[in-house]
Amino acid sequence: MASNLHKDLTDLQLHVPKGFAGASNGTTCQKDATGNLVWAVAGGGSGKETNTTSWRGSFNNKSGGATNWKGLLFTSGVTFSTDFGTATIGDFSRIWSEIIPATIHVVTSTDPTLVNWSGNYICVTAVTIEISLWKVTPDCLGGSTGTLTLINQISSVTSANIYECFDIALTTSLLKGDLIIPLIKSSANGLLNHSATIRMEQL
Repeated sequence: MASNLHKDLTDLQLHVPKGFAGASNGTTCQKDATGNLVWAVAGGGSGKETNTTSWRGSFNNKSGGATNWKGLLFTSGVTFSTDFGTATIGDFSRIWSEIIPATIHVVTSTDPTLVNWSGNYICVTAVTIEISLWKVTPDCLGGSTGTLTLINQISSVTSANIYECFDIALTTSLLKGDLIIPLIKSSANGLLNHSATIRMEQL
């Protein structure tokens, strides 16, 4: 009679559980509520850490024409009122005293991915508005400026007093310490109210 019982096998002769090769790092082998074997974070979940940040603010164009990008200024009642000096969608630099007050999130985890940007807006007049999301990677070498890099933007011709929404899937890699900044500009006079949420995931 054969004597190769499983309990008698050495460690080198044992195999890892099913699904090990494709499982995410940091997960464990568990039995779910239906009796199936799954790989998940201890205590449940999909193996991904999720972080969300939300913000809201108003933007009031009284210039009589098109504006530059405007950033949040929380000290003035959460308004997009800081003039960032350009209307470009290319990289540009601004001083830290403008960047820091406009920042809505500082990345604190290691190398997450920005996976979603969603929100809404309503304007009292029919104008062309652009809402954008930027990141700044500080070099921490004592420089007086930081460089804004565009993540994504939306452009819309609003209808007066009509609530509109957007929901954008993203795959933007971030670094620990990155700053996330929303900016708004418009083509003509009008008051815009805006709120949004971003979601980051990390394996």
